[in-house]
Amino acid sequence: MVNQLEYHPDFAQKEIAAYCQQQQIVVEAWRPLGGPNSTLRNQPDLLAIAQQHQKQPAQIILRWLYQQQIIPLPKSSNPAHIASNPDIFDFMLSSEEMARLNQLPQGTTAFDPETYHS
Repeated sequence: MVNQLEYHPDFAQKEIAAYCQQQQIVVEAWRPLGGPNSTLRNQPDLLAIAQQHQKQPAQIILRWLYQQQIIPLPKSSNPAHIASNPDIFDFMLSSEEMARLNQLPQGTTAFDPETYHS
């Protein structure tokens, strides 16, 4: 079983993810990079960690999810981004880096069910 929910450092639904994992439900992160209007990838701590690992901020976010056993579902129409997204397996985030990402300011969901129209 899979539960897809919006999940990124700017909107980490940790309680739901922990519950799912305890129940052996796989968590899939929808909008793992925060969405098109997100300022997440400009957060100073994220940029510093990315620079330290010589990676893009998106790759740091995807690795952060992977280390939490959360499957990311990134969306892009940019071929360079699509090609670089899987390049997250040649480094690990330290526990300190994970903690820094976990402490990023929490925003709100990018999805508003009141205004969504399919």
